[in-house]
Amino acid sequence: MNEIQNREPKFCQADELIKALHIMNNTELKFMFYALSKRKIGETTVQTTMTDLVKHLKIDWGGEQIKTYKKAIRTIIQKSVLTVEMTADRLSEADKMRLANPNDTVLISGALLSAKLFNGINDMVIDLNFNKDFIPMLDDLRHDFTWIYLEQMARLDGKYSARIYEWCKMQLKDKDQCDFIWYLNTDSKEAPGIRQWLNIGDKYSEYKAFNRRVLKPSFDEINESTSDIQVSFKPLRNGRRAPIYALDMHIESKHKANIIEQKKAKKSTVQLDDKYYPQAEEKSDEEIHQEMLELQRKLKEGSL
Repeated sequence: MNEIQNREPKFCQADELIKALHIMNNTELKFMFYALSKRKIGETTVQTTMTDLVKHLKIDWGGEQIKTYKKAIRTIIQKSVLTVEMTADRLSEADKMRLANPNDTVLISGALLSAKLFNGINDMVIDLNFNKDFIPMLDDLRHDFTWIYLEQMARLDGKYSARIYEWCKMQLKDKDQCDFIWYLNTDSKEAPGIRQWLNIGDKYSEYKAFNRRVLKPSFDEINESTSDIQVSFKPLRNGRRAPIYALDMHIESKHKANIIEQKKAKKSTVQLDDKYYPQAEEKSDEEIHQEMLELQRKLKEGSL
């Protein structure tokens, strides 16, 4: 595990929840990621402070920021009402015994999170409680999941960057690289439509405006600000004059890419063996003078 992974707070968010939380804005997502990274496996309660929140999200301390995150906490609770399907093997033993068919899929609906916020003795206190019915999605690593690092998320300020980064991480998982087709307006087996995922609707209906205002600034920020992934894409169309309907996405791990570049650089560098190419040693003035006299003597004798 590299230095970044050892240093950064992280969490495992089940992919079903990633898909369900797509309506959150950037501030709300960052707070949700922060809360998930503070939660320990198996636990439903997180107790933290505004000072710790400010530290991990790298935001400036001030009245406006506190006001922003107070509002974010309220809206997160409203938007965290989810309805997701959970396979029976992720239920508690008591719930499994109540099933008519052990292979059934169970519908789980409710608020993922509840919170208390108040002024403590030395700091503003934030108490968070996760709905126990959703905990298997966060704890169970046997199913599709994505590791997301909080410090990486905190670097992204663009309106749509965090959402795109989140989906790219979900696609890459622990692979070195991956490719997939991301449709602009329609869902596929691999991914929901980009507009749906970003909750944009009909805004920037022309691709030129969509690329300029959403895609390019988001991908540029991800590539420049994060240290774990590199993203590129190629627009797809059915003909020269046909409208662009999808993006051919390519994602790769920056850590793996750096290793490959280092290997290439090493191969292209000629290493000289000191045995055959000894390094020149620094000599004193007296040694140089003696060598010159010896050279003159050999020239006179004709021995050179």
